[in-house]
Amino acid sequence: MHEPLSYQKWDTLDAAGSDVEGIDADGTKLPLLSKSPQQLEADEAVYEKYKGVFKQHCKGQYALATRKLLARFIAIQHRGSEPTNTFRYADIMALVQQRREELLARSSVDLLCELHKRILNASPTEPQPTDAATQDAQVVVEAVNTLEAIQAHQPTSMLFESLCNPTQSEDAKALYTRYANKEFAKTAMMRYLFGDDSFAEIEREMSRDGESRAKGAKGDEWECCGIDREICYLLASTFGTLIILLVIVILVITRFATVQPPIHLANADWQNLAQDPKEL
Repeated sequence: MHEPLSYQKWDTLDAAGSDVEGIDADGTKLPLLSKSPQQLEADEAVYEKYKGVFKQHCKGQYALATRKLLARFIAIQHRGSEPTNTFRYADIMALVQQRREELLARSSVDLLCELHKRILNASPTEPQPTDAATQDAQVVVEAVNTLEAIQAHQPTSMLFESLCNPTQSEDAKALYTRYANKEFAKTAMMRYLFGDDSFAEIEREMSRDGESRAKGAKGDEWECCGIDREICYLLASTFGTLIILLVIVILVITRFATVQPPIHLANADWQNLAQDPKEL
């Protein structure tokens, strides 16, 4: 049974931070971070929450150390009530630097995807996941999104430089949009569900469709001598109409030019015609 974790007690954090160096329950030394006691308490609550979620769904199938590490990653990247977790970049970068080999392994993203699936499928008797399960799964999606982005864009410092300054370039803006829309999580989950080969084929199909749409859009925007398509169509239609009118006028003039003048017959000729028309 999933119970939603309430973050209301940490809505207002003490702005006066202090450098705190923590030790994990399994002896792992945490990075040196400048955070308020409230933020540390909030992170620890999320960590304990997801350490239990991992235990509930993945105990005996995945190493305890791996489950704890990913539970810690979920905690330090958690955005709380903010629109994205980019403000947590210092915590994220520090943990990735410390546990680089494990976190940059593809298996870490796959395990998060598996946890997400198991959370949502935990109650087979219920047609829809509970609100608590949906909330738990959503936090995991955000962790998948962050870790997939980190693995896809190395070094991590360059990634968060772009994410924290999306207005510095068009590329940074596009990257931030993908990140904020959780496109990296969608990619990771589709790859996990369909497998590498099938997903690669799906990506190729999507790429071809995108190129076709781009070509179609480019074709719809063509110009002629700097004149827009609509104006070219209007000019062509007008010119065609003038050509048709000109042809009609020429045909009418030609018709009148070829008409024979009327024949004037004298009375005697009418009499002869009445007697024998062949004489005319």
